[in-house]
Amino acid sequence: MKWNSAAEYISLVFVLVLIFYSWDKEKTNSLKNRIFRLFLQFVFFEILLSILSIIAIENYSQIPSGLNQTVQLLYFLLTPLLSLLFTQYMIAVGWEEDKRIKSYLYIVIIPYILYSIFVISNLFTHSLYSIDEVLGFTQGKLFILTYVIHLLYILLMFIIAYFSRFKLTQRLPNVLLSFPVISLTMLMLQLIYPEIILSGSAAALVSLIVYLYLQDKQQLELKQSEERFRNLFTLKGDAIFVIDRLKGDILEVNDSACTIYGYSRNEMLKLKNTDMSYEPKATEKAAKEFEGGYTQIPLRYHKKKDETVFPVEINATFFTWKNREAILVVSKDITDRKISENKLIYLSYHDQLTGLYNRRFFEEELVRLDTKRNLPISIAMGDVNGLKMVNDSFGHLKGDQLLKSVAFAMQKACREDDIIARLGGDEFAIILPNTNSDDTEKVISRIMEIANEEKVDGLNISISFGHQTKTLDQENMNTIIREAEERMYRLKLNESSSMRNKTVTLIMNTLFEKNNREMEHSQRVSEISVKIAIEMGLDKDSLNRLRTAALMHDIGKIGIDEEILNSKTILTQKEWIEVKKHSEIGYRILASSTDFSDIAEDVYAHHERWDGNGYPRGIDKDHITIFARIISIADSYDAMISERPYRFYRKSMSIDEAIKEIKKNAGTQFDPSIAKIFVEKVMHYTW
Repeated sequence: MKWNSAAEYISLVFVLVLIFYSWDKEKTNSLKNRIFRLFLQFVFFEILLSILSIIAIENYSQIPSGLNQTVQLLYFLLTPLLSLLFTQYMIAVGWEEDKRIKSYLYIVIIPYILYSIFVISNLFTHSLYSIDEVLGFTQGKLFILTYVIHLLYILLMFIIAYFSRFKLTQRLPNVLLSFPVISLTMLMLQLIYPEIILSGSAAALVSLIVYLYLQDKQQLELKQSEERFRNLFTLKGDAIFVIDRLKGDILEVNDSACTIYGYSRNEMLKLKNTDMSYEPKATEKAAKEFEGGYTQIPLRYHKKKDETVFPVEINATFFTWKNREAILVVSKDITDRKISENKLIYLSYHDQLTGLYNRRFFEEELVRLDTKRNLPISIAMGDVNGLKMVNDSFGHLKGDQLLKSVAFAMQKACREDDIIARLGGDEFAIILPNTNSDDTEKVISRIMEIANEEKVDGLNISISFGHQTKTLDQENMNTIIREAEERMYRLKLNESSSMRNKTVTLIMNTLFEKNNREMEHSQRVSEISVKIAIEMGLDKDSLNRLRTAALMHDIGKIGIDEEILNSKTILTQKEWIEVKKHSEIGYRILASSTDFSDIAEDVYAHHERWDGNGYPRGIDKDHITIFARIISIADSYDAMISERPYRFYRKSMSIDEAIKEIKKNAGTQFDPSIAKIFVEKVMHYTW
């Protein structure tokens, strides 16, 4: 047994050395590290008890019975405890980040608790072992239970190693398996040779293997950490600081920090972290309260050397810098991000075109302002007249300009506390707190005065307003809004019609001012159309209608790009499609006006053909109004004998050639009866 004792003595020395070197205050105080240190300490006591147990067994007759019993009791308690602690260590290594880790650690204690009760009860039952003055140390009937509990934990270690192998590095599970493998070997050896007690030596050997591996791993991780740290510092972009945790001194900075904050490196190293902050008290408090690990501060405000304040995002990690507690701070300039965020917030409550508030903000403010202290509170609803016609005629850019002018007039006329919103399209609304009905009328009058001064290319701005005032707290705000809208729509029926009629006249004048050829062409078409109608015997009202329709037959060209209309080259297919839209645009313009709605269909159909192959709808014969059929002949004839824009590539025809073309297309393009009247009675040619 001497060599048995010698092995335990040597193991005792090894474990003492391991405990000494592992007791490093600078190490992370993680759960797995705490369990491993506890394991080492119990290995020390286990070896000590093994030695005492050997001495007690060899000299049982000379040692007091009570002391002998205590030594053996502690030995039997401590030996399986090592297996339990190493099982917990393996769980901590594999599942330290798992929130259920404590439950796992507690569950594996249960078999040991039951075993401990059994060991303590041995003082009375002697079913585990007994110490007799004559026989000495003898095994009891249930001595095998000690081996069973060992085997149970060994099996559990194998299971844990198997399931944690995917989470750990390839080498670590193999190292952790050294304990169950060596313990199993020692257990089998002890079953064959009961007098051998080497459990302490086995545990010491495992401790040495694991410790050496961890030391090697720690050195490797340290090198990798230093390499990452160096790489991090050389990266361009974010500012990086190493800050003394207790004093706040800046210990190190990277080049980006110097560039962003405007200091030289030497200047930076003389500063504290609070010197960089626009909120020094908050920064100092955060640094002192930082207890380790990792933290992120989404928004702080820092200042540069020139006192420029800018927003930053802070990421901080606790670490040791040259034996000092330090914080690694990564400061990210988020100025661009905050600008984008503020823009998104602005757009979520504002109309992008006019800069006024949008419907969402209007509805939220309506709820907020609907209180007794804001009474009387008035709601003014406004609708821009003729916006669709302006869009169709002059394009959406002109329509947008009109809306901006309306917004400007409202902002200029209203108070700063009034809420002005564009609800969508041509609808606007104003919330006027502490404003009665008479004062609301005055505000609307001011808006109209300013709007009249803000003409858009000669086009008067017309807005139909309706308003209603809430004077009593019990009145429903939704009812107030509905009444204001109803008043607005009633007024719009009268004002909008007048506005549209004026707009049509303005459109024609604008078209003729831009293109003198169009004016001359329209006048000639009107004259020829009236001559045909006279020969057909149409009444005076029909002649007046035809005269106006023919004069306005190309009004839709106001919505066609001028470059296309004035092109001196052959139009592309895409450009022809654009030109063909003019009859449809003209129809929309005229149909929206009460004064000109009767001629809208005539303008719409003046490019239809007798055989149904025209555009835009492809209708034929009597489905085409008689006025459109007359205009079609007059328009085609004038186009053939005149030089037209976008047709310079084709020479104009002589009158004879044009008449021949009319006769040729009678019955296909033109109404044959009207074509014959035009040729014979208007132009005095034979049919």
